[in-house]
Amino acid sequence: MSMLRFKQFFSRRNIGSVMLHCSLMLIIIGGCITWWDAERGNMILNPHTEVSEFTDKDDTIFHLPFNVTLDTFMVDYYPGSVLPRGYTSRLLINGQSHTLSMNRIISVAGYRFNQSGYHGDGSSVIGVNHDPWGIGVTYGGYILFAVSGMWLLVNPRGRFRSLLRCTLAFASLVMTTMPARAVEGISKSDADDAGCRQVLYNGRVAPLNSVATEFALKVTGSKRFRGTSPEQLMLSVMLYPDDWVNEPLIKIKDARLRDSLGVTRSHASLSELFDSDRQYRLRGLYHGGEGLIDKAIEDVDERVEVILRLRQGELFQPMPKGTQRLSDFRVRVEIMYNTLPFSTILFVSLFTLALGMFATVLLHRRIIPWLTYTLLSLILMYGVAFYALRWIIAGCIPMGSAAETLLLLSLLLVSLSMTMVHRHPTIAALGTLMAGCAELVAHISLCNPAVTPTMPVLQSPWLGIHVTLVMTSYALLAFTAVISIVALCRPAAQHRLARLSIVILYPGVLLLGAGIFTGAVWANTAWGRYWDWDPKETWALISMIVYAVPLHHSLMPLTRPRRLHVYLLCAIASILMTYFGVNYLPSLHAYS
Repeated sequence: MSMLRFKQFFSRRNIGSVMLHCSLMLIIIGGCITWWDAERGNMILNPHTEVSEFTDKDDTIFHLPFNVTLDTFMVDYYPGSVLPRGYTSRLLINGQSHTLSMNRIISVAGYRFNQSGYHGDGSSVIGVNHDPWGIGVTYGGYILFAVSGMWLLVNPRGRFRSLLRCTLAFASLVMTTMPARAVEGISKSDADDAGCRQVLYNGRVAPLNSVATEFALKVTGSKRFRGTSPEQLMLSVMLYPDDWVNEPLIKIKDARLRDSLGVTRSHASLSELFDSDRQYRLRGLYHGGEGLIDKAIEDVDERVEVILRLRQGELFQPMPKGTQRLSDFRVRVEIMYNTLPFSTILFVSLFTLALGMFATVLLHRRIIPWLTYTLLSLILMYGVAFYALRWIIAGCIPMGSAAETLLLLSLLLVSLSMTMVHRHPTIAALGTLMAGCAELVAHISLCNPAVTPTMPVLQSPWLGIHVTLVMTSYALLAFTAVISIVALCRPAAQHRLARLSIVILYPGVLLLGAGIFTGAVWANTAWGRYWDWDPKETWALISMIVYAVPLHHSLMPLTRPRRLHVYLLCAIASILMTYFGVNYLPSLHAYS
């Protein structure tokens, strides 16, 4: 019997599963090689001083086969901020000059150097990693994981395709202006005229209205501050800066930080952030990026920086001669996009309709197909118009951020939910609910625009790939919990919904694995190490293991539908811990 099972496991039908498990074994072997053989630590370089050794966290000394000299070290700060925009070390190794910066490592004779940090005395902290075998073996495992994962999804004889044919789950798989008073001499009409003027902002030509809208959102947390338009607020702060020094303008979310500053309101003024000696009070509270209070300080500091950049004339620049201007239609489109609450209306409409559909299903009432089709069609057309506006504004398909990706995902979910209304109203309701969740997350991201550049480590092309893969997997895995709730409320449908959950688990687990491994590659290029047992990394791995368990058909307890649904409902706790819980722990991912 054991030999028969062995042959079945290594049959053509299971070749993808065999390859997947081999890839995981290869990754584990690579990690073990790294743990056993790699030399990893830091060296502190002072200008024009030769160093030929580095130390690890246990103060073990490792010797380099060459000398390293720091020629120059530069830190580039954001204007008026305590946060660095980036830092760069110019090194001399074997007589050759090398430039080292965040997300730009160098490799010499098998030794990988990364910019780890710096000290206030002008010295540079360089991370060193000598891992001649472990990285190659681990990367080979990543590649094999991607290949085997694709084969599991496309293999016509595999379990995934078999379950897909047994259910209609393919759709579920893909789903995965009020008048204002004049403000300090800026009338509403003058502000509106100024909003149509074109400027250079964040590397693009944009109407001043876009700058003002993002300024208001970033600094105050709202497009309208005390009934003023964004243009009125920004122009008044720019032209009459002294009149706004004592005005509570800067939003402080963290209650502990407000207590530390002695601020009793949700907003603070610039004067409250400086002491009597004109010293920046946040600088004295900052501990170098460690802890939640530092994260709140960085958030407030970014808001202060936006105000200072505006006062110094650095937030935007006038249009230089010869620069191609936007058409009047393009300007009107962007102003309309900034003015109307497209995102809010979209996610509220989706949630409202989803709740109505769920109530109808759970009360055993028949959904009226033509009414549901009509409402979903109206929401879809509205969402497509919203997406088209972003496309027109960006000048290319909007897929450059997590918010834009989630917006597209919500539109796909709505489209596919429409195909389920007649025969599978429960799935249609679930799809609509997931679309609302995706759009809500996108709305939250859009409410905090990136007016300022991101921190150095996030300035990498790996950011979009890693975040998109992980967030899509989270959406699919969370979807199984929603299905489980419906299944536990409707026992007659438990068996059919169990197959649906298994179908969704396949791409969910594979995408989470791909997200973890692309994050590891990114970490290796930024910090010189692909795994550090950071809380976010660890819990993402735990979540992957938790959700991979039901995919093993040999685990008999989970072959019973009710037990599977209870398990998946409990498993959502790992996702919540990974996404929210670890933010309360010291983590390299504290910015996410």
